[in-house]
Amino acid sequence: MFEASAPALREAKPAWPSVPSEAVTALEGWLGVSVTRGEIAWGGYGPGATFILDLADGSRRFVKARHPEQTPEGNAMLAEEIAARRQYPFIAKVAPAFLGEVTGGDWQWLVFEYIDDAVAALPWTEAKLQAVFAALGTIFAESRGLQALESDRDPFEKTLPVSSGNWHALAEGGEDRLEFLAAFVEPEAADRWLKQCLPRLRALQTARRQLGGPTGLAHFDLRSDNLLFRRDGSALLLDWSEACIGSLAVELCGFAPSCIGEGGARGDQLRALYERAIGVEIPDRDVEIALANVAGFFAARVGKPWRPNMPRLRWVVRQQLWGAMQWAETLLDLPPLPRLRTDDLTAA
Repeated sequence: MFEASAPALREAKPAWPSVPSEAVTALEGWLGVSVTRGEIAWGGYGPGATFILDLADGSRRFVKARHPEQTPEGNAMLAEEIAARRQYPFIAKVAPAFLGEVTGGDWQWLVFEYIDDAVAALPWTEAKLQAVFAALGTIFAESRGLQALESDRDPFEKTLPVSSGNWHALAEGGEDRLEFLAAFVEPEAADRWLKQCLPRLRALQTARRQLGGPTGLAHFDLRSDNLLFRRDGSALLLDWSEACIGSLAVELCGFAPSCIGEGGARGDQLRALYERAIGVEIPDRDVEIALANVAGFFAARVGKPWRPNMPRLRWVVRQQLWGAMQWAETLLDLPPLPRLRTDDLTAA
């Protein structure tokens, strides 16, 4: 597992008493019942507004909101989640039910079913991993054969660009490379590692558009903090803002780094579970391309400055890079990643 524990700091989420009255009034009007208590729902690495609501009729709801003090990225993600849940209603088979949305003043609420028997993802067990892939198998069965929108032919371009950024940016030197090297205990060792590995990794990044294996609806943001399990063992996948029709090799390699970093399983074991669940083999070349691209996303961000409103972000990025490169050592025959720093994860 990644040797550093998550920082004990929490994200700067708004508390229920700070929610504007007009936003509360609009939400209660939509619910048809008053809110007696709002408790912050912790989870994830952003400062978004997320609450568990106790209602006057004795029921509960989970809500999250777009609001002026959320990061622009966070607000955009909520809008994208609304779009995904409407476009792909079968997501409800493996996720809490999306009940609707309502706007009050500068706040836009998303209302979801509250899962009262939820079990956290960690620690990982074989049964939990099998449940995750069973849920992904359900999504594949529903989305197999769906085509990407004509306006969105390359759904991964924003995060996994082919010809710029990520590994290419680190090859160009400058501030991006300096930030990358500063994330390691021995920057000189990291520089040697980078020089040795960049030719192979850059070639695989450039090859991303050659992915030709199975496609379907990909969650594309699957980590333990975006998962819950019911008492019956079934998995629920949360936060569908990145959902898109695309390569399932990218879906697999997007999930694997955090799972590896958290001691869940090796990359080859995760691949076998996924292929069994979807009933289709993912070509070796696709997995190599996808893993190199996902690793490049984290490599290009591993040394970025600390963000006070997201105090655990640097930690999770380092965990993800470490996990990705653990699999890449064997899959891509690369040398071990040098040791990442852990002494600067909470420093401003």
